[in-house]
Amino acid sequence: MSFPWVGLRLYAFPPFSFLPKVLEKIAQDGAEVALIAPYWPQRPWFPLLLSLLVDFPRVLPCQRDILMQPMSQQTHP
Repeated sequence: MSFPWVGLRLYAFPPFSFLPKVLEKIAQDGAEVALIAPYWPQRPWFPLLLSLLVDFPRVLPCQRDILMQPMSQQTHP
């Protein structure tokens, strides 16, 4: 968080507990960030998230394995 994000185009999927700090950094540095974040309107950081939107949010499909790597094509002995 000590590195300046000014003028950078970034991707972030931070731990949810770290989202407030990430949102503050985005706002402070004016960075463009493709951010993966939960839809949690009751959280105190949610209005800041909405204020930083530059496009419509995308909803990821609800799949149990969405965060898993695809299985390797290798066979194991």
